[in-house]
Amino acid sequence: MQPHAIFEELRGLRLTSIKVHDPWGIGLPPDDAQIRWPLFGALALEFDKRLALLLGSPLRYLRNQEGSRVGLRDGHAAALGYRIMLCELEEAEAMMHLRPWLPRPEIWWDWVPRSMPVIGRTLQAQPWLDISAPDQTAAVMLDFGEEMRYWLEYRLDLDGAIEFAPEGVRSEPGTIEVSKPSGPFGWLHPRSIRGFVLDDRRWRDAEHWPIDVRRQYRDADPRGAPVLELLKRAWLAFFRQNPDMCRRLLALSVPVRVADLPEGFVTSVRAELAAQLDARQVTAAYASAAPASTPPPAG
Repeated sequence: MQPHAIFEELRGLRLTSIKVHDPWGIGLPPDDAQIRWPLFGALALEFDKRLALLLGSPLRYLRNQEGSRVGLRDGHAAALGYRIMLCELEEAEAMMHLRPWLPRPEIWWDWVPRSMPVIGRTLQAQPWLDISAPDQTAAVMLDFGEEMRYWLEYRLDLDGAIEFAPEGVRSEPGTIEVSKPSGPFGWLHPRSIRGFVLDDRRWRDAEHWPIDVRRQYRDADPRGAPVLELLKRAWLAFFRQNPDMCRRLLALSVPVRVADLPEGFVTSVRAELAAQLDARQVTAAYASAAPASTPPPAG
């Protein structure tokens, strides 16, 4: 399929600034930070201080996988994965308040040219979609000239991140280390697993157990089998009771190592949830395919 142009009004405009939210692995102010992985929860690309291209991850902020779709000339549609819209710059802040897939405007970061070298450069052509087949996820290419082509790609496999990277660059961070609730994958930290019901009790989180449970396991090895089994039950209860977060976990395809948890703990929780989901789908399919019962003969 031939490339499909979108947002043609951006051609010839200069990228004047980039605002980002929820970048990967950044703990420094934007003017001091170096981007290790060009992955973000949301992006706002501002052109000539006139137009803004807004992108947000539905998996992060809507807790679903319903991204924008673009109609093509042949009648098919291309799915982008992320949500995207073009608006006047003066309307961008209002859109951030109105669109649930965009974070609030006050929590975005500005990036400087040495962190994003395309800032200050002009788009040499209209953005276009790279589509391998109809109805598959497409990427958007921005051509800034002098072999500076950048791609906007949705990375469902990396916690629904939006990748804004030079052509030929693809982030492969390997095993993710989670040591605190804040930062990438902090939602998998034990202190983030909270507000669920287990054994008819509401647990504030998986570290602060009900008092009788803490008494029962007071002298137990925190890495011993009984404690880990209880912890796993707590995680399963949390994700079963929070379908939006369960979808986020099931979409995960990179290994994650969480501090103070054994190797493979998150993977085992995800596998059990996936197996239960598959079993329910099979049962539902069988029920829908089963013939209706034959009524007894009259008389």
